[in-house]
Order: sequence, then C-alpha cells, then structure tokens
Amino acid sequence: MKHKSLSRAAAYDAARREFYQHRHLEDIRRRIAKEEALHVGAYFGMGPLEIGMELEDQSWEGWKQWAAKQIEDEQQMRAQMFSGPQTSEASKLDIFKDEANLQEAQEAQEAEKAKAPESAVSGLA
Repeated sequence: MKHKSLSRAAAYDAARREFYQHRHLEDIRRRIAKEEALHVGAYFGMGPLEIGMELEDQSWEGWKQWAAKQIEDEQQMRAQMFSGPQTSEASKLDIFKDEANLQEAQEAQEAEKAKAPESAVSGLA
C-alpha cells in the first residue's frame, strides 16, 4: 500500500487476488498429491459419499425391521379376529405340492396305460 501508493481498497483487492491464487495452487498441489498416493496404493478412509451411503443403509435396514414387525402385528391382529381354521403359507405350499404330485402320478399312470396297448400290439406282430 505504501510502496506502490495504492488506496486501501486497491491494496485489499490486490492482496485478496494473491491469496486466492496461492490457495488455488495449494488445492491443485494437494489434489495431485492425493491422486498420486492413491495410484500407488494409499487408502484415506471413507469419503463423505461412502459415509452417507452407509448411514442410509443402516436406516433402511432399521426401517425394514420396523415394517416387518408392523406387518406381523397386523397379521396377528387379523388372525385373532378370524374364527375359522388357520392355514399358514407353509401348509398352503404343501397342499399345492401334494396336488402337483397327485397330478404327476395320474399323468404317469395314463402314460403307462397308453404304452401298454402299443407293446401288446407290437408283441403280436
């Protein structure tokens, strides 16, 4: 300010520009040093995005547990109101499996019956 005979505002503006230029160059040097360190295998821990994703995953898992408990409570409440026979999902699957096995057995018997006349006809020839 005294050596160049600048006004106070002009001197402040010049100093501010110099400071911003030096800070910009420091940021570039820092970023390049980090990239070089990462290239040779350095690990700096989780960044802000990874930390945020981890926190989001934790809250999501907590919500899923809460939702599963709410669904279970609702099903139990409905089951208490219903007085008919209760069938669980497992027993429904067993019923479907039994029906499928019965149908397969019937198809196998029909296939054997269809083959029997053919073998009898081929045995006569």
